[in-house]
Amino acid sequence: MTTLKPFPEIWAPMKATRNCLILGNGASVALQGAASPLTYTSLYSEAEKRGLISRETSAIFNYFKSPDFEWVMRSVSHAFEINKALGIPDNKTTECYNSIKMALIECVQQVHPVRDLIRGHFPAMADFMKNFGTVFSLNYDLSVYWSIMEYNDPEDPIFKDCFGYGGSFNFNYESYREGSTLIFYPHGSLSLVTDLWGNEAKVTADPSGDLLSSISDKWTIGGKHPLFVSEGDVRKKLQAIRRSRYLNQVYTELSCPKDSAIIYGWACGEQDSHILAALGQARINRIGVSVYTGSGDYEEFCSRVKFSIKKIKGLETAQVDFFDSNGPGGWIAD
Repeated sequence: MTTLKPFPEIWAPMKATRNCLILGNGASVALQGAASPLTYTSLYSEAEKRGLISRETSAIFNYFKSPDFEWVMRSVSHAFEINKALGIPDNKTTECYNSIKMALIECVQQVHPVRDLIRGHFPAMADFMKNFGTVFSLNYDLSVYWSIMEYNDPEDPIFKDCFGYGGSFNFNYESYREGSTLIFYPHGSLSLVTDLWGNEAKVTADPSGDLLSSISDKWTIGGKHPLFVSEGDVRKKLQAIRRSRYLNQVYTELSCPKDSAIIYGWACGEQDSHILAALGQARINRIGVSVYTGSGDYEEFCSRVKFSIKKIKGLETAQVDFFDSNGPGGWIAD
């Protein structure tokens, strides 16, 4: 029988170490009170449900055997550019591209959590995250971004995502570490965009402060694509990561030497085994994992997660402890 330890007991020996926090979908679900992951599969299903996916557009997704909007949009853009270079008249790819883009925009606006409904959690989120040297959010939504923007003092920010003026990522970010918590998105984020040529940037809010509208504008009239990878198998995820300079750097950061990690809301599933592999390269020796106890029977979850961790090279001898996700001291708990 797995014994759940109090979070403060697990955290105490990690405080002064090279530690990190990994946030999974459960961290976002805890804010909303409902399981509504913002993934390409859920967005594609929502688009189909709303009749936003045309027969021609569906044929393209079916051809690639993937609900990955970013990959499909990029491929359609390449097709248009090739036809243009060859002098081939082509209205169909433009129509399909715009159809895919508008379906994604509308679905994101419908599925994404409303800021005002989760805003009350931002102080607790920030208070929890500031204890760590590095935070890796596997979620695409804007909740972490909103939290750190609301908490940060513009003159002396505690949280740094390493994006500078103009939205460009600073690959020489080591100087940012002292006295700060660095924030990274290993699978990308709605706040990040790329273009056909692979230029990447962070989107900032418009004068009204509406970040979702700014993101929609970048997609609609700015010629940008969202930079976040699909929830498909691990091989496809790694391919998407390798295509992006930012994601590739963050994956490298995951692999850098660390002593300890807290995992909150992440089930360590097979589709994310690349994240565990990176932690194995980091040679982490202490890991604390949150457990949702609301369903009552969590023994199978603990056994599966521990097995998934222990089978990774570099994590075989790591100490793995579990704590109640709603217990004192964790995430948004009192």
